[in-house]
Amino acid sequence: RPSSVSKHQANRGLSTEAVLNCLRTLLPRQYELAEVVGKWVWLDVSPARQPGLARLLWSLGFHWNQRCGVWQHPCGKFDPLGSHPTDPRAKYHTYFPADILPLEPMPCNQTALALSVKLPVKITAISGKS
Repeated sequence: RPSSVSKHQANRGLSTEAVLNCLRTLLPRQYELAEVVGKWVWLDVSPARQPGLARLLWSLGFHWNQRCGVWQHPCGKFDPLGSHPTDPRAKYHTYFPADILPLEPMPCNQTALALSVKLPVKITAISGKS
C-alpha cells in the first residue's frame, strides 16, 4: 500500500516534540512509557501482544527494532545505513518525558491532520489538564 508507506516515511521526519505531543494526545498510556534517547523516541511495547497498536505506531513513523526490542521513532534524525554496535543509551542523553512536566497536547484534529493518520476511534474532547 503505497499511501501508508508514504505516510510512514513522512511521519518519520516529525520532531521529537511533535511525536511526544501525538503520543500524549492519542496514546497516553504509551506516552507514559516513552523514553527519549538523544532525539529519538523509544517505546517498550511488544508488537505481538497488541497488533492494532503496532499498526498505529508504524503509521505514526515508528519502526520495530528487533535487536533492542523497542519501537523507535527517529524524529527526523536518522541515517538509513548507520547502526550502533552498542546501546545508544550509553552515548546519548536519555529521559522519560512523563517524569518531567507533561507536554501540552495539540488538539486532536490538528494532530491527526499534521500526521495524516486516520484515528481508529472518534475522540470528542481532550482535556489539556493532567
